[in-house]
Amino acid sequence: MKSFNAIKKYEIRQTEQIAGALIDITKSKFNWRIIIFPFFLYDFIRYRRRSQVLRKNLFFTKQFALEAAKNIHQGKERAWEIRQVEIKTRDILDKEKK
Repeated sequence: MKSFNAIKKYEIRQTEQIAGALIDITKSKFNWRIIIFPFFLYDFIRYRRRSQVLRKNLFFTKQFALEAAKNIHQGKERAWEIRQVEIKTRDILDKEKK
């Protein structure tokens, strides 16, 4: 169980790094947004929200794979666990299409 938690923490850290690299804070010349505080606050909140959504989406399918790997390690059938991940992912993608 320790190794599963270590792998999960590593995946979360990696997801945060990827999200940070993909989303840049809009930088303006002379940092005029700091002078006008509401604009700065709006940009900061928007950045945080985009970052949280991206991290959640990146980690979502990895979480399915981690759970399947844990179950396989505990002795459950590999083909069935992989099929369960495929079904869950397909259900979620079908919900988003609607």
